[in-house]
Amino acid sequence: MPPKTRPRLWVHGVSLGEIKTAFPLLDHVEGYEIIATTGTPVALDAAKKNSKIAHSFYLPFDFPPLVKRSIAAIDPDLFILIETDFWPNLIASLDVPIILINGRLSSTAYRRWKQVPFIAKPLFSKITSAYMQTEVDRRRIEELGAPRAEVSCNLKFDRPVPRAVQKEDIVMLTCSHAGEEEMFLDAVGPVLGAWKIVIAPRRPERFDTVAALLKKRGISFARSSENRDAPCILIDQMGVLDTYYAKAKVVLIGASFIPGGAGHSPIEPLLHRAHVFFGEGMHKQRSIVDPLLENGLARTISMDALAEILRGIGEGGIEEKIASFFTLVRGEGQRIWEKVVQETILD
Repeated sequence: MPPKTRPRLWVHGVSLGEIKTAFPLLDHVEGYEIIATTGTPVALDAAKKNSKIAHSFYLPFDFPPLVKRSIAAIDPDLFILIETDFWPNLIASLDVPIILINGRLSSTAYRRWKQVPFIAKPLFSKITSAYMQTEVDRRRIEELGAPRAEVSCNLKFDRPVPRAVQKEDIVMLTCSHAGEEEMFLDAVGPVLGAWKIVIAPRRPERFDTVAALLKKRGISFARSSENRDAPCILIDQMGVLDTYYAKAKVVLIGASFIPGGAGHSPIEPLLHRAHVFFGEGMHKQRSIVDPLLENGLARTISMDALAEILRGIGEGGIEEKIASFFTLVRGEGQRIWEKVVQETILD
């Protein structure tokens, strides 16, 4: 790390979704050299491509000597944590304001922290300000010891809407988990000739498993890495989802159709003006899902209803509605940064 010539802001987001959530806030940061840490290759690549971030690298394991070495090297003046990745040794070792942005605490995580108050209380009491996704999240983190918490609009909504491209008759299952591909293939069977299908497994280690399933079903497919067309595309690369969201007319959100599923964020396909559907299992995404359902921008469905829904999908109709919604909710990053400056830096 080069010598520090101005104050440093250290932002940590464990994966791609978290680090991209920080971008709308970082856009408004002035006067700081921004250092980013993360935990996955695609998130690190995204951080390196962001012009506001001066340096980025992996966060080391939460082992005191490694943590202290990292803090000494970065020498931060402000630490921003995105959503949830509470490392006790890291937070205990920081002696600067700690801001939690887009924070959330699942019921499982909350119960686990409650079982170890001797760890939780010192950890959460060090968080200077916490901007939480829901009222439930706010109550939970205050009960765990955070001195100052409030509910903010989900920062993932504060994103520019990409330029529209011509939609195709593509139905895509994104971030799929075991069991969902079979359900999806059964559901789209009656419309396979009319619709091209795209499947994006959540985990790279499942690429070959899904390929074997497609072969067993006798479905002609190509892997995205092969760069050729086919009636079915199996995405076997990281960092290419936006390319397919841009063209897909319909996107289904994985981890929402299986028992015990918690869902994934539907914001990326929505930004690309797709018709978005998900199952009942979206409980970890309530701060995102509820406004979308209230505004008619997404629907909860059963997989069995998919073929009939596809037959009824027309041209256009939702693109302007989505663009208007995101224009309306933009600005949360700027608002939060201004509050951080006022309440923390100027204290």
